[in-house]
Amino acid sequence: MSEPKYLQIENTLKNEIRNKKFKYGEVFYSEKELAQKFNVSSITVIRAVKDLVAAGYLIRYQGKGTYVSYSPNNRLVHYQDVTTYPELIEDKNKNEESMDVVSLEKESDPIINTIFKTPKTNFYYHLKQIRKVDNKPFMFYNIYVPLSMINPVKAQNKDNYKNIYLNIQEDCNFYLLDEPFKETHSIIPAFKEVSEALGVDLNTPIIRQERTIASERSGEVLLYMNNYKLSDYGVITLTSANFPED
Repeated sequence: MSEPKYLQIENTLKNEIRNKKFKYGEVFYSEKELAQKFNVSSITVIRAVKDLVAAGYLIRYQGKGTYVSYSPNNRLVHYQDVTTYPELIEDKNKNEESMDVVSLEKESDPIINTIFKTPKTNFYYHLKQIRKVDNKPFMFYNIYVPLSMINPVKAQNKDNYKNIYLNIQEDCNFYLLDEPFKETHSIIPAFKEVSEALGVDLNTPIIRQERTIASERSGEVLLYMNNYKLSDYGVITLTSANFPED
């Protein structure tokens, strides 16, 4: 019995991706291009692409196209980082959350500029925030962004920057959370600045979250942050793309 056409196409495309014809995050063929490439109908192409998306080789963005998500050591997963409030379980009426802006300053540090891949003397904005629930600190943010991403007039009042993603969307008409990111989580002992910000003893185990967001088009780093969260406030869920939904 001969192999279905859509499956032949799927296997051919898998081999192209595995053999690095496309780079991670690169735009993939359009449906029209695939139909012409294999001389088949769009229905056959859609079936093959749908399977490749489910298997984690491709990812589709509504209105933007199809992109390569496969790499040899990586498989596409759905990621969810949920912040929980243990002390609110008994009293569900207590749930007031707030964000305090500690500072928003222009700085220049060779280490941060290395992350941005810019000259070591370049300046950027450094935003520090403390997130609280019922006035109790549970997360300390260090956020670094290029000068071009911040409105210098608004930046004169640090309290204008309580939500960096919304702020940049308003200032630049650009939504950072649509861009590719890399994030790591680790458990570390709280050092002085973090212990003071979160009101815990030195060396208390905390969660360190490090995130880098880069431009899908240029690869330019648009935001770098390292955040510190009390360890009883986090739940992380990773789900493979083809896991059956409830």
